[in-house]
Order: sequence, then structure tokens, then C-alpha cells
Amino acid sequence: MKNLFNAKRNLIAITKLSFLSFCLFSFYSCKTKNDEVPSPESSLKSSAVAKTNAVASPNTGVLMGTIDVNGDGVPDNIYNNGSSITVVRSTGVTHQYPISNGSWALLYGDASSIVDLDGVAGAEIPVNIGGSLLIINDRLGSTTNYAIGSGSWAAAPGAITDLDGVAGAEIPIVSGSQLIIITARTGSKTAYPIGSGNWAVVQGATVDMDGIAGAEIPVISGSQLIIVTARTGSKTAYNISSGNWAVVPAATADLDGVAGAELTMISGSQLIIFTAKTASINSYTISSGNWAVITTGSAGISDMDGVAGAEIAIANGPNLTIVNQRTRSQHNYPISSGNWAVLSNGIQDFNGSPGNDIAISQPGSSNTNLIVVHPKTQSMSTYSGSTLGNWSLVNYTNNSPSGININVHSTTFNKNFTIVDATGSIH
Repeated sequence: MKNLFNAKRNLIAITKLSFLSFCLFSFYSCKTKNDEVPSPESSLKSSAVAKTNAVASPNTGVLMGTIDVNGDGVPDNIYNNGSSITVVRSTGVTHQYPISNGSWALLYGDASSIVDLDGVAGAEIPVNIGGSLLIINDRLGSTTNYAIGSGSWAAAPGAITDLDGVAGAEIPIVSGSQLIIITARTGSKTAYPIGSGNWAVVQGATVDMDGIAGAEIPVISGSQLIIVTARTGSKTAYNISSGNWAVVPAATADLDGVAGAELTMISGSQLIIFTAKTASINSYTISSGNWAVITTGSAGISDMDGVAGAEIAIANGPNLTIVNQRTRSQHNYPISSGNWAVLSNGIQDFNGSPGNDIAISQPGSSNTNLIVVHPKTQSMSTYSGSTLGNWSLVNYTNNSPSGININVHSTTFNKNFTIVDATGSIH
């Protein structure tokens, strides 16, 4: 009987010890994601990390976007609730992040800025809250503040992208005399002094320019082109012109067939091409008259000779000028002293030989010629207006492998014609 009593007492003690062990274990392992203590790595990222508690309440805010922000592969709804942002996950769980009682806005003013900033599945939400940039990481249920300044500032247009070659986009910010780059992955902020005068990041031209992973940021500052490379933490200035000059953003492309895009600029009579990977500048004299790079409605910057690297097509008065940066050459094609125009989507492979050709309408006094320029062979094919009359483009048809056929309607003869440039014929 005594042994039975001792056994029961021992069993009670073991039960108490097991319960205590379970409670201690639960304290460390049974917490929700929103109650987790930041890891040493995340603690180093910022001293201002705030966590929110999950709530399960209906949302009545304004929908700003539907994007996966917690990394589970399912889009979440993101709402503006005035002084807070609410994330409603696909499971129905709702996270609310206090923002500000004052004015605030998503970068760029819309959800296009909500992208992966830390290289881990799930996008982050960047918010301009006045003097600071607030980044919401819903995967961790955290917010991080980056002080920017008391003056006005904005994210550089079209430049939230991978700048250092490591997964996760960086955020470049234009603030007074500085370009500030925020790297959420490491919780760091790096400032690059630019100048006290007027300067601007070239919109649409933040791309890889040196052939190494990570985009460079081109900045126009007075007479200088400044290239900021976040991967190396460097900033290099190049003198372009003391006169007026401008970058042609649509012509930022690989022009020489070697990895890394070139930057194309115009200044007076000069077309200027900057190559960051070799820190070199090449100038081409185009004309003292009116001229322009062809960038609207056609592939004016594309491979036209069948060799890697794009060529640049220029409307140059009576001439079509093609600049080939790979060979450091330019060639003029005489078109007309009158009005002429590249057809809509008229830069394609029309003759079946590698490299795009250029289809042009050349109006005359009583009819309109169709001209096809072949930069690969530096030749032109003319389809006479005496046969076509006055005409308008109908469409294109694929005649692979013999190129693209051009279909037109003649208003003079009230009939359709097909131009087969591969054989130089009209049907």
C-alpha cells in the first residue's frame, strides 16, 4: 500500500514537471509570427522596428493594390485606412500598420512601388510619411523607418530595381543635393552628394551599364553626366557639353554587342554615345539642321545588321541616318527633300535576312513610293508609286522564313497590293 502511495506521488511530480517544461517550451516555440523577437540580423537592420498584432476584423478602407506581401505566393489586399495601412491576407487574417496622422503616400503614388526589397519572397510596402521613408514588411509583421530629411523628396522615377546585384530592389531617392539609396535587405542608407544646382535622374534609364549584375543610375547635372554604381558605392562624373544636351532614354540599349547598355545623348549637331563599361564617349556629327532619333511607333533602336548590338535610326532632313556604335560608323540614305515617314511598326525584317529593315513612305506630286532600307547591305529598294498610286498601310503578314510582307490599299486604283521585299516584287 505504501509503495502504491509513493508511486502515485512520483507520478504527480512527473506530471507537474512535464507541464512546467511544456509551458517553458511553448513560450519560445508557440508564438505567432507577429510576436516573434527580431533575430540578431534583423535587429542590426534598424533600431526602429515596430511589430503589429494580427486582428480578425473586416476592413473598410480604400483598396490600394492586390500583391503577395507575406511571401506565401497568394496575393493579399492592401488598404488605405487613413492613418494606417491594413493588409488582409488570403486566410482572412488582418494586419494593421499605423502610419501617420498627417499626409502620406505610397512611393510613385500607387502600388507599382510595392516590390520585393529584401530578396525574400513577398513584396515590401514603401511609404513616404514626410521626413521619413517607412517600409512595411508584412512577412515579418514589422515596420522600419529611414530618416530622409525635412525638405521635399521623392523616389527616382522608374528606378526602384536591383542596384547592387543581390536579390531585392533598392530605392533611390532624390533629396535636395543628394541621391540617397535605401537597401532594405541590409537596413542601410547611403547618400551620394550630387550638387546644389538643378539635377535629375534620367527616367527609364536605370539599367545595367557595365555588364555586371546590378543597375547603374544616370544623373544629369549641368554639363556633366554622373553615373552612380551602388554595387561599388562609387560615383563618377563625365563632362558632356557646356551647351544644351539631353539623354534619349528610349535609346538606352546594348549598342556594341558587349554586355551592358550604352547611353545615347543629343547635343546640337552631335549624337553622343556613352559606354560605362569602358568609360568612353563617342560623338557622331549628324546635321546642323533639324534631326531626331526615331523612337515613336517603331523599333528605331534595334538590331539592323544581324550582328549583336542595336543600331540607331535618325530622321535627318532628306536623309535617313543609321549609326552603328559597334563599328563606330554612320551611313546616310537619301530619301526625299519633301515629307517622308517611317511606316507604323515599319522597322522589321522585311527581306528575311538577319537584321531589321526600315519601310518608308515617300509622297510625290501624284503618287507615293514605298522605300525599304536595308542597313545590313547598305542598300535601298524602291517600289514605285506609278504602280501603287497613293496608298495607305493595311497590315503586315509573316512570310517566314522570307521576312515580313507589307500589305497596302491603293486609293488611286481601289485595290490592295502586297509588297514582298524578299523577292523585290509587288503582287
